Amino acid sequence: MEMGILDALLEYGSMGLFAAFLVWQHLSMQKRFDALVDKFQIQLTGFQDKSEVNEEKLRERYDKVISQYQEDKTTFRVDVAGQVTEAIRKIDEVEKNIDALPFETILLQIEALSMAQRSSQNNIEKGMEIIKDMQEEHKLREMARKISDSKDT
Repeated sequence: MEMGILDALLEYGSMGLFAAFLVWQHLSMQKRFDALVDKFQIQLTGFQDKSEVNEEKLRERYDKVISQYQEDKTTFRVDVAGQVTEAIRKIDEVEKNIDALPFETILLQIEALSMAQRSSQNNIEKGMEIIKDMQEEHKLREMARKISDSKDT
């Protein structure tokens, strides 16, 4: 059969030989193209695996940061509650002993309470900053998850 095809191509002279060359060239280029596509798909798979690993590391890091902020917030709340309790105790003590205490002692206790109140206010302001940071981190984590979800679909 090949001889029949070869004889037919030779009958057409140079045009037949050129047609045979074009067929051969098409087949060899198709093989190259298939190999190139296979290589490219392997590279894409590698990039996808690498990006998934990086994304997982990023999620772990953000989860760690969020848990640290939550611990800080809990500690802050406990500290503020303790300071408020201590201030209330001191106020009660002053109220009980108001007649027995000299005026200067009362002024010193009021000053101490004032300082404790300022300290509490500073702690509250720090806590608000921590909460704002936590909200920003939460927004970043949600954006990362949305990006991840959009990649998956």
